[in-house]
Amino acid sequence: MKKILIVEDDKVVVKALLAELNENGLSVISASNGLDGLTLAKKEKPDLILLDLVMPKMGGIEMLTELRKDTWGKDAEVIVLTVVNELDKIEKIISLGCFEYLIKTDWNLDNIVQKIINRIKD
Repeated sequence: MKKILIVEDDKVVVKALLAELNENGLSVISASNGLDGLTLAKKEKPDLILLDLVMPKMGGIEMLTELRKDTWGKDAEVIVLTVVNELDKIEKIISLGCFEYLIKTDWNLDNIVQKIINRIKD
């Protein structure tokens, strides 16, 4: 079973994604801040990380920067899902090898889940 790590501090978003991803046969773990997300990513080695940028303790850019320093994490599949629509942040995330950068207001839940499924297909 494929494993998804959701690193997101909005409980409503996490709950909705968790339900949809589980319904599609995926195992889901989550963290509510970048620091816990980094620890969980290194421990669990998920097939894909869905990452928010604005979070307590450690933001998504810092988490991704640290993750890329790790032997496993340097190649981890990451999709950013955030409200941040600033060119400098988008460029930074892309330079860190992010698969896709999605603005929350531009995407509905079904489309996000489909992007995740398409990315982790065998």
